[in-house]
Amino acid sequence: MATANKSTGLQIALVFTVMATIIALVVAFLQYRHASESEIQLAADKTERTKAESELRTATADLQTLKELLGFPTAEVGKAQQEGDNTVVGQTRKLMAEVTPGETAPTVDATLHAASAALTQLRSELDGKNSSNLKLTDRIASLQTEYQKLVDRHDEARKSAEVDRNAAQQTKEDAVKEKEKELVAREEKLQALQATLQQKEQEFAQFKEVSTKRTAGLETINRDLRKESDQAKKISFEVPSGAIQLVDADTGLVWINRGSADALRKGTTFSVYKQINKGVARGVQDIKGSIEVTRIVSPHQSEARITKAKIEEPMVAGDPIYTPLWRAGMKEKFAFVGLIDLDHDGVSDRDVLHELVDTADGEIVDEVDDQGQRHPGNGNITVATKFLVIGKIPDFTEAKPNEAEAFKRIAEQKTKMVNDAAENGVRVVSMEDFLNYIGYDPGRRIWRPGVTEKWNLRSGGEGNVARPDRAKRPESGGKTSGIFNNNNGQKMRESSGVRTPANQ
Repeated sequence: MATANKSTGLQIALVFTVMATIIALVVAFLQYRHASESEIQLAADKTERTKAESELRTATADLQTLKELLGFPTAEVGKAQQEGDNTVVGQTRKLMAEVTPGETAPTVDATLHAASAALTQLRSELDGKNSSNLKLTDRIASLQTEYQKLVDRHDEARKSAEVDRNAAQQTKEDAVKEKEKELVAREEKLQALQATLQQKEQEFAQFKEVSTKRTAGLETINRDLRKESDQAKKISFEVPSGAIQLVDADTGLVWINRGSADALRKGTTFSVYKQINKGVARGVQDIKGSIEVTRIVSPHQSEARITKAKIEEPMVAGDPIYTPLWRAGMKEKFAFVGLIDLDHDGVSDRDVLHELVDTADGEIVDEVDDQGQRHPGNGNITVATKFLVIGKIPDFTEAKPNEAEAFKRIAEQKTKMVNDAAENGVRVVSMEDFLNYIGYDPGRRIWRPGVTEKWNLRSGGEGNVARPDRAKRPESGGKTSGIFNNNNGQKMRESSGVRTPANQ
């Protein structure tokens, strides 16, 4: 039993083993078959892949060739509608826009055709320009030929001119050499003369220094001597301006022998001299008084009023009259320096002085004003100047601060003008003597140039002082004192017109 069971087990085991082997074989066959099909498919895939890789390599090479043709070998291709970036498509579209601006060609081919058409047109235009250029070139060649002819003629003329210039230059150089020789000789002579002149100048400078010192001393002595002589002698070279013809002592009027024919003007004042005198304008000792012309009567007669007189020396017919301001047929010229205060009231009377001179047809040719300024600045005292009149020369050391500089300038100008007068032989007189010579009396109420006030008897008799109201004044009864009556009843005797010896 045991053996039978054992054999059965072996059989079953053998069956299982055979079945397993068969199954393994079947499985192995199936796997082999699947592997063979896979190998076949793999071979086919490999072949397809190899073909695809070959086509890819060809396409990649073609793409690289196209990129190189387009000029972008290293850039990415990019999207079809891409523009403005660094891809091949973007750069190509940008380049297309630059090649055909304003065109809407969507492809490179269209762009190239458009560019080709434009290029053809430009070539046509260029051919036209070249044709014009050829014509212009021919014209330029023709002009250059003409220009060359002109240049040749100019060169010939220049060469001829250079020959002439060289000849002239040589002649000039020869002349210059001769002049240089003469110049050297003259320079040598000039140096000798300059040496001599320098020596003479040194000698002259020494002589001038000695002469200047001597002249200054002599001028000082001469000035002092002249001053002493004038004070001692008071020589006058002046002549009377006219004479009194008639005197009316009652009315204070005189008539003189000068009138319209002598160019005498109303308002001219005269000093009246004694008939026996030592010379007019010599001094004031021979002056009797003064008169002022009030009316021109005829060509050689005028009426004047007595403005100042001496009781002990009344004016009579034949007395000579004189004023330095006026001379028949001439315009007298004067110079003034110093402050002008004619009536001694502390107020400048320079305008009055100017009116007096102008009224008598005189002229002030040189003057120093109250600020010390001379007019004209360089002076104008000449031999034709009649008098240099010296007004008040203020002391600038005692002046107010605001007047010191002006007073100092007045003193300086006075010294200069006196020296100018001495050099030109002009007589120097004081303002007081000058006013006496012209017959001016600042103390009397007389007519003056420019004064329009009317004078009457009341204003002349009563003056300018305040008066009480006329209604309150006591009036005279018209009776006179008995001492003025003729108690003897006799008539008063009339004068016979004969003076006693005491009155002669």
